[in-house]
Amino acid sequence: MQGQWTGNTRVWEPDGIQEDSGRCYALTPEKDSYVRRFELRLRSGRSISIPYALLPIIDLGDNKSLRIVTHDLRVEIEGRNLGVLRNELSEERVTWIRESRTGKDTGESDVFISKITFECEFMD
Repeated sequence: MQGQWTGNTRVWEPDGIQEDSGRCYALTPEKDSYVRRFELRLRSGRSISIPYALLPIIDLGDNKSLRIVTHDLRVEIEGRNLGVLRNELSEERVTWIRESRTGKDTGESDVFISKITFECEFMD
């Protein structure tokens, strides 16, 4: 997979996946690479970097809801075909996850994320 490392957080941006594309997540370029953190990119423009070391529980509901839970962190993701995303998170290959800017699913991508909510007792 062709791409480039961007920014100070060393996020892999594969060629062809632009920030304004419909893609809602990105993977590390090689299956055996080790990713230490992934980034949540919210519709509001807020970006939250989360270390994989904090992720003891990844719960897939009905393939339309995904929860990531630790003792002080809770992320809820809503969308379509989220089992694909859960599998990649379990392998620690996801570099970023982004909620849809419009919230409307065109069916063009393998996974669609309509909403991400984030709660942490240490953040407002």
